[in-house]
Amino acid sequence: MFCSITKEPVQDPVISKKTGHLYEKRIILKYLEENHKCPITGEEMSEDDLIELKTGTSTLAGKPRPPTATSIPSLLTLFQNEWDSVMLETYQLKQQYQKVRQELSHALYQHDAACRVIARLTKERNEAREALLNLQQTLKTQAPVEDTEMTDASNGIGMTPEIIENMSNTSNALSKVRRKRKPGPEIATHDDVKSFSNKIEIPSLHSTNPSGILSVDILDNTISGKKVTWALTGGKDGHINIIDYENDGNIIQNEKAHSKKINQVQWYTKQDKMPGAFFTASADKTVKLWNCDASSDDNTISNQYTFKGHSAEITGLSIHATGDYFASASIDSTWSLVDLATSQLIVKVAKDDIESGFSCAQFHPDGLIYATGTNDDQIRIWDVKSANNVASFSARNEHVGKITSISFAENGYHLASCADNESIIRIWDLRKLKNVYNIEFEDPSTEGLQAVSFDPSAQYLACACGGDIRVYLIKQWTELCHLSGHSDNITSMCWGTNSKSLASVGMDRSLRFYGI
Repeated sequence: MFCSITKEPVQDPVISKKTGHLYEKRIILKYLEENHKCPITGEEMSEDDLIELKTGTSTLAGKPRPPTATSIPSLLTLFQNEWDSVMLETYQLKQQYQKVRQELSHALYQHDAACRVIARLTKERNEAREALLNLQQTLKTQAPVEDTEMTDASNGIGMTPEIIENMSNTSNALSKVRRKRKPGPEIATHDDVKSFSNKIEIPSLHSTNPSGILSVDILDNTISGKKVTWALTGGKDGHINIIDYENDGNIIQNEKAHSKKINQVQWYTKQDKMPGAFFTASADKTVKLWNCDASSDDNTISNQYTFKGHSAEITGLSIHATGDYFASASIDSTWSLVDLATSQLIVKVAKDDIESGFSCAQFHPDGLIYATGTNDDQIRIWDVKSANNVASFSARNEHVGKITSISFAENGYHLASCADNESIIRIWDLRKLKNVYNIEFEDPSTEGLQAVSFDPSAQYLACACGGDIRVYLIKQWTELCHLSGHSDNITSMCWGTNSKSLASVGMDRSLRFYGI
């Protein structure tokens, strides 16, 4: 049966009652929808005039073949066309495959060439560095040790192989000990720290105009056969005080050390070289090394030498783990590394994008990393051997204001920091180079947080907020104790032997000791 319209076999046949013509149902229905007439005779016709025909229900019946497939020649033509299409597609795929192979081969060649160029440049760089070091060693003139003044005549003698080896050996030795070290029975327990209270108060230190103590450090050692328990303070008046804090708080020395305020003081702990020595860093652009003769009755102090390596106020001072070098950081946006044995400047480091100056600085306990805080919210980590800035913490998304204090933990990977005009202590993980925890204060002072300090056992963190101190347990960051007593902002803190005491100074001119 063939449709009267298409002249092709029908699948769903219908017949007209009026004309008797046979149609394909879908085609006649569409035609009637538009014309309402019989396509053959032109008579009026509707869907009701159509009668469906039954053609059987055999499952073998399939779709009728098109006229082009009703003969062997037609079928051969269809097969030929299909074969041609398959072959064309295969050819196109081969072309694409070949193109991808060529692109991959070219990329591998470029990568191999780049690796060879990098290897050659690295070799040339290393040879140039070695030649430069040899030239510096040949041309350098060493200043005599007894010279009492060091000046910034150049950018330093450079990091010699001997200095790098000394630092690396010290770092490796300390790292091995640090990984195995566990708090001994002599270290203050968590319950000990919880029981801290105000044990000693020494008021009215330094001058009232200008008023305030800016730094403190503790020495608990034997010097020249004499047991000493001394606290060293530096004030806004440019004076240093040495106080025997376990002997009624007697002031054993009061010396005008600088012409301007002293921002930091630190005992020199390598006592086998210079017992009783200490450093002071000041706004008068100098760092001074002093020696206190504990064997004399009056504990005479004398200035050993002065470092004048900066053009502005010095805000950071840190002694290297070897005990052979110290670093100073300044508002002039530079930091310097100095050799104590020769009194020579090793390197003076500046970076073009640092314009606001450094506000604080500290060496990592292993000595190969140096951290600096700036007046515009930046914390920068420096590789000491290369003097390169290897990491920077994005301050504008973190701290707000000048970085007032930073402190490395003895575990080697925690760094704590605080800033002006904010109420958050931020804990950084040096392994991940990111902020991993924040300690927020609900009642910060108007000047923000001024001091943070990890203890020597890598268990506790002390934070100064206004005139109060809070001590936290590292890793859990839970508060162990809350200490008060200062009537004005605390500016500096220092842990005592075995973490069993904590010293603090502030703008109220008092020195306080908290302990068991």
